[in-house]
Amino acid sequence: MQSFVRRLCLAAGPVVALALSPSLPAQAADESSFYDAQLDAAIAQAMMSIQAVKGVEVGIGFRGAHLRGSAYHDEIVWSEAPKGGSHYVRTSNHLGGTEGGMSSGEELLVRIVKKPISTLMRPLRTVNIETRQPDAALVERSDTCAVPALALIAEHAVAIVLAQFFIEQFGGDSVAQMKRSYDAYVAALSER
Repeated sequence: MQSFVRRLCLAAGPVVALALSPSLPAQAADESSFYDAQLDAAIAQAMMSIQAVKGVEVGIGFRGAHLRGSAYHDEIVWSEAPKGGSHYVRTSNHLGGTEGGMSSGEELLVRIVKKPISTLMRPLRTVNIETRQPDAALVERSDTCAVPALALIAEHAVAIVLAQFFIEQFGGDSVAQMKRSYDAYVAALSER
């Protein structure tokens, strides 16, 4: 794609899709309605904090706006094989691994969109701030697409959010204590 875009002298604004599995165990995070305690809100904030990101979608997000609730929501069934530590699993993952601000135990699905790079090989019009007259922007570089960098940054930003929620849920004075808390939590989920 990059050579095609360069040939047309345009800049591409990428959409990056992240699918992280495993996410967190089911019901990890706080079900409170306060924004900083919700997993999906923290992920959206982290994604929007990346330079030039203009949109975030968890699960099918905007793509599901035309669907009725019966088609949008993920049905819950009981399964012999647990997911995320729970025998209660979803038949789909439209909600992208979160529900009610918590992890559902499903794969975490996040899509972000970034605006195209500002400097273009065919500059847009601008205004000279000294003369206040129309002018053409300068050609400063020939980057066309920031997809590889954006994907890497987004993946690490989500990993940091997941680590923060994991530590909040299972933290202790040592990694061994955190592991014991996690193992006990998953064991309790699988007994339901």
